Amino acid sequence: KNEEVNIMNEMSMISISGEWVIILITLAISLSILRANMENIDKSNNFGYDNRNARQQSGTFQRTNVHVPFFYVAPSAAKNPKMPVQHLLRALDKFKDNCDNGIKSLIVSREVALKSEWLVFPRSGEEDDKGDRPKLSSVLEKRITLTAEVLEADYFVLEDVIRPFGITYGLPEVDGESAGGTLSSKIDDNNLQTQGSSSYDTAIQVIAHIVRDWSQEGKQSRDSLYQWSINQLRYHFDPQISPYKVLIPGAGLGRLAYDTSLAGYRVEANEISLVMAAAAHSLLHGKAKGIVHPFAFDFLINEVNSSDRYQTVEFPDEDPSKNFVKDEDNSDATGALSFTIGDFVEIYSQKSYKGSFSSVITCFFLDTASNIYEYLLVIRNILKSGGVWINVGPLQWHQNAKLHPSGDELRIMMESMGFQLLHWSVDKEAVNYRHDDRTEGTRYTKYEGYRPLRFTAILTSTMRSQLQDEDTVHNIH
Repeated sequence: KNEEVNIMNEMSMISISGEWVIILITLAISLSILRANMENIDKSNNFGYDNRNARQQSGTFQRTNVHVPFFYVAPSAAKNPKMPVQHLLRALDKFKDNCDNGIKSLIVSREVALKSEWLVFPRSGEEDDKGDRPKLSSVLEKRITLTAEVLEADYFVLEDVIRPFGITYGLPEVDGESAGGTLSSKIDDNNLQTQGSSSYDTAIQVIAHIVRDWSQEGKQSRDSLYQWSINQLRYHFDPQISPYKVLIPGAGLGRLAYDTSLAGYRVEANEISLVMAAAAHSLLHGKAKGIVHPFAFDFLINEVNSSDRYQTVEFPDEDPSKNFVKDEDNSDATGALSFTIGDFVEIYSQKSYKGSFSSVITCFFLDTASNIYEYLLVIRNILKSGGVWINVGPLQWHQNAKLHPSGDELRIMMESMGFQLLHWSVDKEAVNYRHDDRTEGTRYTKYEGYRPLRFTAILTSTMRSQLQDEDTVHNIH
C-alpha cells in the first residue's frame, strides 16, 4: 500500500508539474520578447525628451505626443539620470516568481492532503473510489490548475499595463519658470531606496489599485475617500473663479488626480513608484483595459468560499483619455493634469515650489513618511498663504518610519508648525483599501479595513510669517 501511495503521489505530481511547466515556458517566452523590446527602447531612448534641452530650444517645456504629460526626476544619488526601464521588467519577473511560489505552496498542500487521506480513509488496493465524496486532495488538484490559469491571464494583462511610456526628463514649469534650486538636502537620503523597494512598488499592488481606482467594484471606496477630498476642496476653492493648483502626492494609478482635474482644478500628481506610474500612464491614456483576478493570491488567508478567489474584475470603468483631447496646434500641452515621477521630499522641497499650490491632498499617503517632519516642512513650503491641506487615510506607519506619532501627537506637531485645523475626525466604520466587501458579508472570516483620519488644515499668512525659513529641512535627521 505504501508503494502504491508513493506511485500515485509521483504520478499526480508529474501530471500537475507537466501542466505548470507548459505555462512557465509560455511565460518565459513572453518575458524574453518583452525584455528584448525594452532593451531596444532603452537603447534608442525614444520614449522621452530631455527637458533641459527642450527649454533651451524653445524657451518653454515640450513633451511627447501624449494627452497627460509625464515628467521623470531621477533621485539625486542616481548614477544614471535616465528612467530605469528595466525596473518594469523586474516587476513582471517578480510577479512571475510570486505566481511560481503560490503554485508550489498549493502543490505541497496537495501532497500533505494525499498522505493524510490515505491514513484517515483506509481503503483496499482494488477499491473504486468514484462513489466517494470529494477529498481535499482532489479539490486542491483543481485549484492548482485553475489558479495557474488565472495567474497566467493576469500576467498577460500586466504586460499591457506595465510597459515603457513617453516622458519628459525634468520638472514641470512653476508659474512659468523652470523649477530649480533645492532646499539644501533631504532629511533622509535613504528614503527613496526604502520606498522604492517596498511591496508597494510591485505588479501585485498594481492589480489591487486597479480595483480601487479603475473598476466599478472600487466605486464605494472611492466615493468615501476621493469624493470626500474633492468636496472639501470645492468648499474652500471654487473652480469657477480660478483653476486653482492642487498637488496630490502618492497618486498611485491617478484616479484621485483624474477626478480632481475633472472638477476644474489644475492638478499635479506625484508618485515615487515607477511601476505605478507606468500603469497610470497606460490607464490615463486609454491604452490598458481587460479583466483581472484581484483575489487570486488570497488562497491562504481567511477565505469563506474558495470560489470567491477567482472573481473577475473588469477595468477601466471609464476611459479617461477622452477627457484629455489635444487641439491640433497642441495648445493644451500643459493640460489640467500632469504626472511627476520622483521622490516627494526631494522634488517639492525646492525653493522654486515655495507657495506654488493652493491645496495639497494626501490620501493614504501621510504614513509613508520616514520622518513625518519632512512631510510637514515640504507641505508648508509648497502651500500658498491661505492654502488648504486635505488628508484622508490611516496612521499605519510604514516599516521605514523613524517617528510613529498617534493622532493627537500628529495634531500637536501640525499646530506647532503653523497649521490651523478646520476639521478633524476618525471614521467609525472601516474602509477597505482595495474595495469595500462589507456588502458581500462573507468573503473573509477577518475583515481588514481602515478607519481613516480625516482633516483639513489651513496655513494662514500670519502663521507663515512666524515660521523659520524652509532651509531648516536639511538640519533634521
